[in-house]
Amino acid sequence: MVRLLPLVLIAALAAVPALASALAVSATGLGAGSAGMSACDGDGVVLGYSLDSAGRLTTVHVGDIDSDCAGATVRLTLLAGVGVAAEVSQTVPEAGFTGTLDLSLADLPQASTVTRADVAIEGR
Repeated sequence: MVRLLPLVLIAALAAVPALASALAVSATGLGAGSAGMSACDGDGVVLGYSLDSAGRLTTVHVGDIDSDCAGATVRLTLLAGVGVAAEVSQTVPEAGFTGTLDLSLADLPQASTVTRADVAIEGR
């Protein structure tokens, strides 16, 4: 099941040259959002997610990634309070990219415990 919900967004631009863009999404519940980006993706990304029948996150969908980000690495960190609930990264394909990466999670946190999702696109 894929859900897209509005969130309060905080855009953060890093001073590290290798960091192309960053997106911090936070709310009282897990959802999806978008924010302005710089470098390879100037119009932002959209987050969505899939849950299993127990309410655990299985996949985070990072959409609306610009094709200029081909070859960059998308890094996702899910936070639960002050701790890290899950981390995953994937390279944006150089060919055949449709604008969305489906990031499968090895750790399956309960969606109700995730308080923030940080996305960074590095390398472009």
